[in-house]
Amino acid sequence: EDMLKPSIAAIDGVCTGGGIELAMACDLRVVAETAEVSDLHLKNLGVGLGGWGASTRLPRIVGLGKAKEMILTALVLNGRDAVQAGFAQRVFPPGKVVEGALEMARKIAAMRPHGVKITLAHLDRAVNMPFYEGLRYADTVRRLLGPGPDAAEGYKAFVEGRKPEWGKG
Repeated sequence: EDMLKPSIAAIDGVCTGGGIELAMACDLRVVAETAEVSDLHLKNLGVGLGGWGASTRLPRIVGLGKAKEMILTALVLNGRDAVQAGFAQRVFPPGKVVEGALEMARKIAAMRPHGVKITLAHLDRAVNMPFYEGLRYADTVRRLLGPGPDAAEGYKAFVEGRKPEWGKG
């Protein structure tokens, strides 16, 4: 979670136990239509508190009500339901999940590298801040990140209607 490089979980099968915990530690999750996503700690182990933070992460990702439903009833989500619940961002046909994750990664890789790192760090911290504190934090980070050759290159490329060449501005 503190890698400062985006991580994408590609789920093309059963995702429970340690698998769901690892997937939730990633920044983004993509799933196959036929994926089976569940938190079965309570059902299988008698207590719904996974060792790697499942009971803390799941409500933050899908909301408290859906997390309770998933844990207390051993609900298994298919790929489309996982996206609808907010667990995953995209759904793909079986066998196409890694390809979908790589396409998402290519889009991220086209962004300003330092900007991606700072944005990830901000999003991970701001989500737990009071709203106005998050706004102040974003403003501070924006002022620190904004100046410099990459920012100038970004603005110039936008005006010229071309893709920026990060690190060359």
